[in-house]
Amino acid sequence: MPEAEPLIDLELVEGDNQGLFVQDEQREQYIPQTGWRQAERSAPEETCALTVVSVGGEADQAAAEAFFSGQSQELILQPGQSVLVELNGAHWLSEIQVAAEDEVRLSVRCSNNGGLNTYWSAELDQAGGYTLESPVLCTYLQLRCPEDGQTVWLKQLVVRGVPSLYEQVLREIPEDSVVMESTDENNPVSVYRIPLLSSFYELADRLLDGQDELTEHQKIMVFMDYISDFRVGSDSRHPSSELGLHVYIAACGGYSNALAALAATQGIPARLLTLGNYPENTGHAVCEVYYEDGWHLYDPTYGAYYTTTPENTETPAVLGYEDLSEGEGDDPAVTCVVTSLARLRSGMDYGFLGPAIYEKADPKGVLGSGEPMHYPLSLDWQPGGAIVDESQFDTSRQGIQFLGATSICYMQDWTLRGLTPGQAYRFTVTASYVSGEAGGDFVARVEAENALVTQNEEHTFNNDDPASMEWVIEFTAQSDAVGLDLTHDYRGPEYHYILPIQFELQQAE
Repeated sequence: MPEAEPLIDLELVEGDNQGLFVQDEQREQYIPQTGWRQAERSAPEETCALTVVSVGGEADQAAAEAFFSGQSQELILQPGQSVLVELNGAHWLSEIQVAAEDEVRLSVRCSNNGGLNTYWSAELDQAGGYTLESPVLCTYLQLRCPEDGQTVWLKQLVVRGVPSLYEQVLREIPEDSVVMESTDENNPVSVYRIPLLSSFYELADRLLDGQDELTEHQKIMVFMDYISDFRVGSDSRHPSSELGLHVYIAACGGYSNALAALAATQGIPARLLTLGNYPENTGHAVCEVYYEDGWHLYDPTYGAYYTTTPENTETPAVLGYEDLSEGEGDDPAVTCVVTSLARLRSGMDYGFLGPAIYEKADPKGVLGSGEPMHYPLSLDWQPGGAIVDESQFDTSRQGIQFLGATSICYMQDWTLRGLTPGQAYRFTVTASYVSGEAGGDFVARVEAENALVTQNEEHTFNNDDPASMEWVIEFTAQSDAVGLDLTHDYRGPEYHYILPIQFELQQAE
């Protein structure tokens, strides 16, 4: 399946700034060509080892595992059945061959570890083979028998390709040792408890190819170019999955984490930023790096940055988060340079890209256990009360899953609507347990607006006391809309938080 053409429509970008969408013929101007792509693809092609992840339909997981481990000579796929396998590291595929009894009618597609995303797909011919016209990056491959097809007696599946650059690094270094600890304050991904490994440093060196004359900006552009190959999705099967390096599958957070980690290997300070609840029911993550006495914002999802000097591709004046949050990104003299066009697929993508997100996101700012983020949440009174439980925790209620300090310092700013002034109410927070490295008591507090808290303004959660997992806040409404800000004093550096599972609003008896 050919890649869809990226949508380029400046009218979808909120703001008055200029947009510069870097086409293929311009890439050498904006992205230093260090030769890493050619070096990656010049590695020897190999036959990939395959491991079963899951089967679909009524296919037998044990039978699939026996087949791909060589303990069985045959795998039967009935119409509608599928098998999802993982390659031994991400590869640039060149050929897929299937050996089966009789006629073969199967589809193959590159996917994620859940088998839900489609990055590339094709129908195998009757001989069971497919040679790719151009290499396709793949970590998970799904083989499917069509619903209207015939039963297939699969005898062999052979997948060939070139290992990804990071996979090559892992195979060639003697030991993937820790260079910077997961709790080191100079490690930008310490917020996720990820150490910087020697493989990250070797990867960065290969990307830069010893070109010491590159400026900090140019190094970041090379790193973002590398990240532009990553697929969009999620993966939790591998160490440091928050970076996506093992599988080349991630989302905006993973891209930003990878960029921050690569920057840190070069002595470039970096930090991660979150942008919540914008566009509606979504959010975004980006990265800032420090050089020339200032912070500069880069968005590795789109290979983008904001600048007042787009003609300068070596040392441009790149705006920082504070500049953008104060509205400077709307200046007509500012240009948003975008180098990863393939990820611009929809109007929502432009919502992440435009300057409006830096002004309208709520909450927004630097990640870290010491940086409080007040997530806006709401609950409308219903006759008999109102409940939000885990089944309703979704992207429309960002920040509802945590209260405390993890990679983000979560606070919850609740608005309770439809109340009767003068009426007494109970707002009950139920948690499953206290988590994190700090352990012991977790103390939470409530600050009220348009209400008088009459009971339990402060509450202590402790795993040794099951009754403490229920915090009943009693208050008297002074308006039909009441604000309850659930806060805590903890600011890290260790993780310390509760996991809420239900919020309930009832009238007090």
